[in-house]
Amino acid sequence: MPARLTIQDVTLREGQQAAEIAFSMREKVDIASRLAAAGLSRLQAGYAGADDETIAALKRSVPELEVSALLVAFRDGWEAAAESAAAAGVDVLMVLFRIAPGQLEAIGFSQEEALDRIGQSVEQSLQLVPIVSFDPSFVTLAEAGFMRHAYEAAAQAGARHFGLADSTGVANPERIAELVKLIRRLTGGEVSVHCHDDFGLALANTLAGISAGASSADSSLLGLGERAGNCATE
Repeated sequence: MPARLTIQDVTLREGQQAAEIAFSMREKVDIASRLAAAGLSRLQAGYAGADDETIAALKRSVPELEVSALLVAFRDGWEAAAESAAAAGVDVLMVLFRIAPGQLEAIGFSQEEALDRIGQSVEQSLQLVPIVSFDPSFVTLAEAGFMRHAYEAAAQAGARHFGLADSTGVANPERIAELVKLIRRLTGGEVSVHCHDDFGLALANTLAGISAGASSADSSLLGLGERAGNCATE
């Protein structure tokens, strides 16, 4: 178990992807203020480049909160997105890259090209913000060998924080625990878990990840999130 656990609330990003949910800026600031009052220290504002206005508003209104944003590194213009999020005041850039075979094919990257882009985006992000996390998506659907190479490439580029996303909610607690331990061994860094609730296991998977050594966990208010939602902050 970690000595200290960071809970990163992702309501403003995952909640926005839930059906019939659209937060106004006033509502985003209100949610962030209430989360800070409840004792949470980190909040995910959305996507670098697309949600810079939200980042700036949160930093003005709730300065005690650490604000993170996902940097979609497989898209054109990722460099400009990273720079604009940093200019808006983001504290943490979370480098996102799809690593499952079908997802790689869909975004038009070979494994070699993906590893190169992962390294580039981590290195450049580290020049802009204090904390950079490598947060690949579809980890529980990834091919084992390439998954290892992806995390190793990010670590070699300087990342010290690593996300484990069960993007489709298909893992069980034993698998999440196994992957947390593997990523810690591969990278020597800190691991965060991001679990979806498609099979009703988001909370169980999150707790299993923490028990296996994850030092950070994502959650959203009422479990709001894409499809069946996420682990609930409550």
